[in-house]
Amino acid sequence: MRRVNHSYEYVGEDGASVNQAESFFSRLWRAEFGVHHRISGQYLYQYAKEMAWREDHRREPTVFIFAA
Repeated sequence: MRRVNHSYEYVGEDGASVNQAESFFSRLWRAEFGVHHRISGQYLYQYAKEMAWREDHRREPTVFIFAA
């Protein structure tokens, strides 16, 4: 695990960045209010797993996603 102090630098000396984590949590937060309307702590793992799948496949055309 690496940390990046954004007040000092945007990307760490070794190339570490938090952009992917920030993007994922932003999408998860938006999904809570837009898609699911409420996320229960009991099922948080399942919601996070779904959002990870969506994050991985977000640039694929819809026709390919549903054809599988």
